[in-house]
Amino acid sequence: MDYIIFIILGFLLGSFPTGYVYAKLSSGIDIRKYGSGNIGMANVRRTLGRKAGFITLLGDLTKGALSYLIALKFTGSQEIALASGFASICGHVWTPFLKFKGGKGIATTYGVLLAASLPVAILSAFVWYSLVKITRYSSLGSLCGVASSIAWAYIVPLSPKALPYFSIIALALVLYTHRENIRRLLKGEELTIDGKPKGRGT
Repeated sequence: MDYIIFIILGFLLGSFPTGYVYAKLSSGIDIRKYGSGNIGMANVRRTLGRKAGFITLLGDLTKGALSYLIALKFTGSQEIALASGFASICGHVWTPFLKFKGGKGIATTYGVLLAASLPVAILSAFVWYSLVKITRYSSLGSLCGVASSIAWAYIVPLSPKALPYFSIIALALVLYTHRENIRRLLKGEELTIDGKPKGRGT
């Protein structure tokens, strides 16, 4: 029963559309009609600037972290906490508040990692940051950062035993949500963090 309760709670927490709400309140726009059409940090940052991107990132991180921490507090089970965290990612991706069309789940995934194992989250974020700095592609950095968390979860001492499995399942989900980004990356048409396509060989 605890399992079901905290999965539902995680989904509901994750479904709050941070970027959409912030864009509406701060600028009166529907962020889905700008840039890539996504409600996540990268598109909010490209459209409304760094402050807006940071607030969106903070909100989406918090959803994942809270889902994990609340479940852990009341059940004492890292497995149930990780399941609740994964449910929050699903809530972010398929938010019922926007007709089940939400974000891509990266920041919420990092929020769960942050709550479950700070070292794993920091190392994964370092991979993300390094690749974004080098390539300017947020999507590439995001995917590689989540992928790297699988290895970090095995390597870092005292990480939850189920964390590598969480990372594998989370990676499968974000690969699915980034399928169009992957196609654009392969074609050289993906937008950079600055909102410009680099193109092939550039």
